[in-house]
Amino acid sequence: MSKVAITAVLALLLAIAHNQKRSTRRGIIFAACALAFCLPRTEAQTERTDVDKEHESRFDLGVHLTGLIGGDTGNSLHGGAGLRGVFYLGEGHFYALDAEVNHSFSKTSAAVARGGNLTQVLIGPKINLMVHDYDERFGPFDHLYIKARPGFVSWSNSVIGLGLAPPAVPGGTQAIVPTRFGRTTMLALDLGISLEAPLAKRFAWHVDLGDTLIFARQITVSGTATKMPGVAKSNFQVTTGILYRF
Repeated sequence: MSKVAITAVLALLLAIAHNQKRSTRRGIIFAACALAFCLPRTEAQTERTDVDKEHESRFDLGVHLTGLIGGDTGNSLHGGAGLRGVFYLGEGHFYALDAEVNHSFSKTSAAVARGGNLTQVLIGPKINLMVHDYDERFGPFDHLYIKARPGFVSWSNSVIGLGLAPPAVPGGTQAIVPTRFGRTTMLALDLGISLEAPLAKRFAWHVDLGDTLIFARQITVSGTATKMPGVAKSNFQVTTGILYRF
């Protein structure tokens, strides 16, 4: 993997940080700096042997912790846990289909647009930026993937209906207020990177950083022709956990 590729990943993280609030932006910039710290420490590895190829897994299964914060969470952190499955499409762990399911521990008040617990399902391809025979290692990591995983998120107690509040004074302006709450499921797209470091013969540690775009639905205000448009909101998501290679 070239240093140009790592530099491109750093640029991606900084671009994600640009769309976040100040507190979230600081965390993303810190992650980018940590990756940059490893950049001058890249070192060449030896060619993969026949033994390495023989013990190369075709399927990984893991558990992890995850955190999501951004425009769709009201800039409050939603922490949770999940499961991940990875199926490699060819030799060398260079192309894979990556899927994960997450459920949040935290619960947001129904007073905000996105309330209750959050469930998330993502599945899509990822590509390893490492070179097939001659590799580079940076820090403890020997795999660096870029990923694009569509999926959906589901809030257990979100705003699903809007109405008009009575005016404060006769003839005054009527405010738009939530009138109904319930489960809301929306499309999502996860764009980012995944880093992996070997721990033992069959185990690996992974860290994922990315921008999870959540596409909100359009809601019509009851009794009117007014529609609240559906918009895509950017959310920073970090995930870390352990993989077992079958």
